[in-house]
Amino acid sequence: MHKSTENQLLVYLAVTVWISCLTNFTTITLDLYPVTFTSNVACKLMSFGNVSAISSSLVMVFILTIDRFFTVYEPFQTWKLTPLRCKLFTAGLFALTCGSSIPHLFMAEVKEIDLQIIEANVTFKGHQCEITVTGDFCWLSTASYIVKIVDVALILQAPS
Repeated sequence: MHKSTENQLLVYLAVTVWISCLTNFTTITLDLYPVTFTSNVACKLMSFGNVSAISSSLVMVFILTIDRFFTVYEPFQTWKLTPLRCKLFTAGLFALTCGSSIPHLFMAEVKEIDLQIIEANVTFKGHQCEITVTGDFCWLSTASYIVKIVDVALILQAPS
């Protein structure tokens, strides 16, 4: 299907950026209906989808950068990103980015908020999709950041 590793990586990058754009369009509902968003499941899925899609796009740019670096800087080096290695490396890093986004399934939730219209001196109840980083999920937020730091360290160690 793809004649070279570069073409394969560019196709993967295009697909992940396209998916990232599609998942980020879901946040339009949060902008259009900011205080009437009551679906807890949709809130969790949107948060997970947005974080994992953006992370995957960044990882694809990183893989493409590694491939370009080794192709230009070390053209005769024995370590090359072959099409098979490219598929395995991409699948592994995609799994890591999706795995590191799993805490957002637990931390995202719909919360009830008070809306005040000062001119009319009226207070309404509304709902908003938020990421919880306090209370019961404080440890999960901390663990999520530690996992992401470990992911970056593993990615930086991969080419050597």
